[in-house]
Amino acid sequence: MEQKQKEPFFEMDERIGLNVKRLRKAAGHSQKYLAGILNVSFQQVQKYEKGRNRLPVEKLYMLKNYYDVPYETFFAGLDSAGFSRKENQAVSCEMQMLIRHIKIMPEEDIKNMIIRMITRLLY
Repeated sequence: MEQKQKEPFFEMDERIGLNVKRLRKAAGHSQKYLAGILNVSFQQVQKYEKGRNRLPVEKLYMLKNYYDVPYETFFAGLDSAGFSRKENQAVSCEMQMLIRHIKIMPEEDIKNMIIRMITRLLY
């Protein structure tokens, strides 16, 4: 049986909900408290946090202002197509720095040697 791929908007709703939940918990707020801020029921907050219901833009704006965070906070963990990035696909700071150093190396033969060495270690 073929497994259906998730739509990007559904993954986006889930990720935004997860980020809202993290923000709420970091502030020490309950779902009921957040519901009061958004003027919705706590059940509606549960649905937002689980990605079952899409968080309306005006509610997102309210959260952004209340918690004093940039909009990017709500979209953390999404790629440019709206899909969730898997944790193992995320590139660590150390890896980014290593890649930058290799890219700026003037010696092509040393660059190639490093790439061959890494390839051999992997296979």
